[in-house]
Amino acid sequence: AASQLLWLQHTLDAFRHAGDAIAAVVDYDDWFEAPVATAYALMARLGLEWPADDATLAHALATMVRPDLRHGRAAAPARLMPEVRELHALLRAAAPDAPPRRAVADLLARFDDAHRLMGAWGEVVAGQPAREAALAAIVAEAERARADGERERAGQAARIAQQETRAEAYARDHAALQDLYADLDRRRLAAEAEAAALTARIAERDAMIAAGEAERARLAAEVATRQRLLDQVMPDPARALDEVWNSTSLRLVRPLQRLLAGRHAVARPECATPEEQVRAVVRLQDSAFWDLTGPVRAAARLIRGGRNR
Repeated sequence: AASQLLWLQHTLDAFRHAGDAIAAVVDYDDWFEAPVATAYALMARLGLEWPADDATLAHALATMVRPDLRHGRAAAPARLMPEVRELHALLRAAAPDAPPRRAVADLLARFDDAHRLMGAWGEVVAGQPAREAALAAIVAEAERARADGERERAGQAARIAQQETRAEAYARDHAALQDLYADLDRRRLAAEAEAAALTARIAERDAMIAAGEAERARLAAEVATRQRLLDQVMPDPARALDEVWNSTSLRLVRPLQRLLAGRHAVARPECATPEEQVRAVVRLQDSAFWDLTGPVRAAARLIRGGRNR
């Protein structure tokens, strides 16, 4: 394509500057296909004469037109640019004469227009390195931005992974705290139950203590009563035994004693020693029959001024 454009430019320049003054047109291929005829045609256009014969001319041409120096062949018409093909056809049709300048005027105008466009395109091409440099700078900046974005994304991913690790640790700690709270609640409920049981045991113990205190008070009163009885009995146990045995209280219940225990059960106790006499007095006053006549003795004490018989 570059060779065709160069041929087109140089050939049109000949018509541009020489115009109708072009003496002849010679096709390069004709020098190899018909060298003698081509030489005579050229000499005729230039007003020259060949002084020798044709053989001498052919020999002279053979020393100059050498096929071994021909390094190219004409391209097939289908591979030629339309303008090159058109100008070449005009030249071939007119050869050895040159076509008139008006015949190539349209091609000259089109070539000039194309040349102006190519000049503008040359300016575009001339500015291309700057645009490419600017584009390269933009690409480099985009690449830096992409690299920065990748680093930021990697940093974000690392921070997200760290946050997820922390979240997992928090979740484990939360679960552990929940288990701890549940265990504490179980312990609290167990402690409350134990406290309630302890309170119940304390209440039971307090009740037992109160009952013990009441029993102690009763026993103390009984001991005091017995002590008073012993105080009365000990000076003369035999007499005290006689008084108790012959008291109104036992005489009143003696028929009941006989009814329940038989005659032998109401005999006066035989006591050999004072200690046995004291114990006999205590047994008599501890008996159910003595308790039956308690109201009688109380009434008698009131009547007799409180003396205990």
